[in-house]
Formats: sequence, C-alpha cells, structure tokens
Amino acid sequence: MATYSIQQRKKAQGIMTWYLRSYANGKQTFESLHTTKKGEAQAILERYKLKAAMPSAPGMNDKDIPSMVSDWLKQIELTLGRDGKTVQAYSIRLKKWTSWCERNRIKNHSQFTAPMAYRFVQDITEKLAPKTVTEIVKVVVKCREWNIETFDLKEFNPFKTIRTPKIPKTRVEFWTSEEIERILANAPNDAYRAFWGLMAYAGLRYSEARNLKIENVHDGLITVLNGKGGKNAELPISKKLWTLIEPFMKRNEGLLIPEEFVPLRCDKAVVRLKIAVGTAGIEGNEISHHKLRHSFASELLRSGTNPRTVQELMRHSSIDTLFNHYAHVLRSDLAEAVERI
Repeated sequence: MATYSIQQRKKAQGIMTWYLRSYANGKQTFESLHTTKKGEAQAILERYKLKAAMPSAPGMNDKDIPSMVSDWLKQIELTLGRDGKTVQAYSIRLKKWTSWCERNRIKNHSQFTAPMAYRFVQDITEKLAPKTVTEIVKVVVKCREWNIETFDLKEFNPFKTIRTPKIPKTRVEFWTSEEIERILANAPNDAYRAFWGLMAYAGLRYSEARNLKIENVHDGLITVLNGKGGKNAELPISKKLWTLIEPFMKRNEGLLIPEEFVPLRCDKAVVRLKIAVGTAGIEGNEISHHKLRHSFASELLRSGTNPRTVQELMRHSSIDTLFNHYAHVLRSDLAEAVERI
C-alpha cells in the first residue's frame, strides 16, 4: 500500500512548488502539484490519502451521503487554510440536503436519482428564496463531483435536466395580508406600526416612508417627491392605512414619523422588524423593510387587481418588472386555479 506526503523539493533554488511524494514497495516517486500554496498541496494530499484508504472491492461505485459530505468539507477546510466561515456556510447548505435525504430514506450516492433531485428542489423552493435554493444546489453538485472523482463513484448528475430553481431567480419573497397584520400587531409602538404600514399598505420604499413629510399627506393622497429615478407620484391612502397614520397628522410640519420614534438608519430600524416577525411566529429567511413593499404588490395581484393598476401603484416603468418580480404563484394557488374550472 502506498503512503503519501508533500514537500518542496527545490526550495533552496528559490522554487516554492509543492510535490507529492509517493512511497510503495521500497520506491518513491515525485509528482509536481503545480502550486506554491501549502493549503492547496495539503488538500491534494488528503485526497490521495482518502482514496488510498477506500476498500478496493471490485465494482464498488457507491458511498453513503454523510461520509460524502464529511470528506468534502475536510477537503475544503484544508484547501482554504481553515477558513471557518466558508466551511460553516457550506456545512449549513449541505445540512438542507442531508436532512432531506434522511427524511426520505435516501442513504447512498446512487439513491439520489433525478426524480429525487427534482423533489428536493421543489421542496426547498417552497420554503427558501430562489438565490438560496441555487446556492444549495451548487454546493451539493460540487460535493458530489468531488466524491465521484476522488472515490471513482458512479458518475451521474441528477440535477442535469432540472432547472434550479424552478421559479424565476427574480422572484421576491413576501408576507401574506394575515402575516402583515400579525407583524403590525407586534410593533413596539404606534410609530413603528404607522411606519411599516406606509410600506405594506401604500408600497412606499424605506427612504420614502422615512422622509415623508406631513405636508405631503393631504386629501386622501400621499405625494412622493423625487422618488426612485427622480419620479414624483400621488398614491391613494386606504382606510386601513389612514387609521395608522392619522395620530401623527396633528402636527403642522416636519416628518410624519419623527426621528425620535423611528431611527433614520435602516440597519437600526430593521432590528425592531425582525423582533416583531419573530414574536409573530412567522418563519422565513428574508426579513427586510422592502419585503413589506413586495407584500403590498403581491397581495394586490393575488386579490385580482389589474396588473396595470398594480404597476401604477408600484411605480414600475415596465409591466415586465412587475411580472418578473411579483406575479409568482404558489402550489396552493395552482390547486385553487384548477378547482375553479
């Protein structure tokens, strides 16, 4: 059985390239690893050691999934020089895959076929943002490819014919109207409740809601001056929103929501939103003020509002922007649609 080690053979000559030393049957050979980085050389060495330690039973082309993940993460750790953050990020993504496989009684590499890959993508797409789904699939593919090459496993890519994610990458997350009400109910005070209401019930952006002046709220309308792209607009105020902002209209001038109630900086204000979402028992990865605006558009579309009307309220320059970002459907929507026939 061969043993392996690494060394820099020509360091005295100023050549820092690493070599793989193989020793078997009293003979040693050297192979250039074409790298001057010790971390990369150690990763290649570990790969050779893992392969040498594998049983040499004829026709062996399978491996259990937990071992695949564990061996690959060790390789990544060696390659990156113990970059804890990257390894942790990969580990978290792969945990979604291993947990799913465990729940579906998939133990080995060969059992994760194309139909299983399709089901896996569909299931995580229901719960996670498109970008997250894509990142998870990419890491799973890398892990599998490394194991296939290193341990001579049966070569196949179950994701090859599957579009991941199955929904457009531009799709955004949103809260339902019932979830919005629960979030507002858990706001720390009336100021935050009114502030979030401007985004959830009128579609204002964070900066627009934060800088809205009392003088720009009149006659049942909100006047947005110099919005995104320098655009001006007048937006209607619903009865639900008016109930939230009316207490702050008693002053004659200044910001509608005073700075002493809600901080100007978004990173400080979003902490309160995260607490309210958590207290309301709402799950999800993305928690942002812009998600309140997304929810406004999504609820309008789901309630049957004409897309052109939604485009005007959202102040999108193109109807394509609306459809690409907000006209997404859930599986439950599809089921309800066919039941109407």
